[in-house]
Amino acid sequence: LLQISNKGYSDDEVEEIIKYITKLTEANSLAEAAQLLLISGATKSKFAQFILARALYKGEILQKNLSESFTLINRLAMDDDYPEAICDLAQFYENGIGIDQDKKKAEVLYQDAMDLGIKRAIVHYDRVRKQNSGLFSIFKK
Repeated sequence: LLQISNKGYSDDEVEEIIKYITKLTEANSLAEAAQLLLISGATKSKFAQFILARALYKGEILQKNLSESFTLINRLAMDDDYPEAICDLAQFYENGIGIDQDKKKAEVLYQDAMDLGIKRAIVHYDRVRKQNSGLFSIFKK
């Protein structure tokens, strides 16, 4: 905390902290992992904020909080154009998590994520596109 407040941090240092959080989680040191996750998520690091949002979604390290997870992912995707968050936001829309289900919006977001180089978005996009272009797609969101 002292280093972050006095000197700041680099992206590499944040990545090291996230790797350490993963090791702590695997060792079942969840209290320490949660503390470090909250500290790193409070920085300006988009990566750390993204990992925090995912942890809030999963509910393994921190208590599950879908609305807060959605809020963080939405901000990272829409305000900061964070590519991984755009793909995750599409999943929220596709499955109606924290927001009304909207498969058309999900398709657009998956396309945006693909355009930004997120490879995992390809499979999701193809699936949702097929669903959206089906015979009864006019009745679906």
